[in-house]
Amino acid sequence: MGTSDYTTTTQVVPDRLVRLPELIALTGVSPSSIWRWERQGEFPARIHIGARAIGWRLSDINKWLSARCSEGQPTAPHTVDPMRAAP
Repeated sequence: MGTSDYTTTTQVVPDRLVRLPELIALTGVSPSSIWRWERQGEFPARIHIGARAIGWRLSDINKWLSARCSEGQPTAPHTVDPMRAAP
């Protein structure tokens, strides 16, 4: 078989929601800072996923982290690869 017999596939990773404990671990900031920045429009908005459950889109958090790091604001240690992140 030649190399033309193989096709390259791209795996699409769906976005997922992260809950508060994981959000704190990802960003390295306190819950009170998250709430304050969210109210001020400086942090991605939460999503209500149930009557008593909220989460944040991982893609929104990664964008926010990238923007903060590019601005030179040492808020977050890293972004997360959704394929390696814990569920």
